Amino acid sequence: MVVPGLLQTRAYASAIIRGGEPSLPDDEVEQRIELRMARQEILSRKSTPPTVWCVLDESVLYRRAKDPAVLAEQLERLIKLGELPNVHIQVLPFDAFGLHAGISGTFTLLTFGPELVGDPGVAHAETRIRSFYYEDAAHIMRYRDTWSRVQVQALSPEDSLAVLACRIKEVIA
Repeated sequence: MVVPGLLQTRAYASAIIRGGEPSLPDDEVEQRIELRMARQEILSRKSTPPTVWCVLDESVLYRRAKDPAVLAEQLERLIKLGELPNVHIQVLPFDAFGLHAGISGTFTLLTFGPELVGDPGVAHAETRIRSFYYEDAAHIMRYRDTWSRVQVQALSPEDSLAVLACRIKEVIA
């Protein structure tokens, strides 16, 4: 439904937070935004930045805040991030086999380095109220299977960047 927090711009994060909880005090909103922005520093750290692979449903490219400039800026940020060697962004187009494997909700898979031999990683899913972390190998495998199917249905990272660039032109037109 939205761009993941790790990839959000400040304005987009503000719109998401305020849209979800309009009565939240300004200082709480700012604190949440600052936390998201601080987390993003990991993407460009000099020593061993993590590899991030994100599949966005195409609908995300059309869901905008009141000000279209917020979406345009966010799409530009996705292109910039997608050009990093450790960040791969794919767009799952509307016509990708209709109701795709990931339609039931967003999730994150964390895989750890080779020093954790045999560790299956962690799957994370969240709802409006709470987050769930799955560490059971069978659960993680189900999420990995879903991930594989969604990733195959999505456009390549290169084609996805081209779609993002086209969408920016539509938003600012």
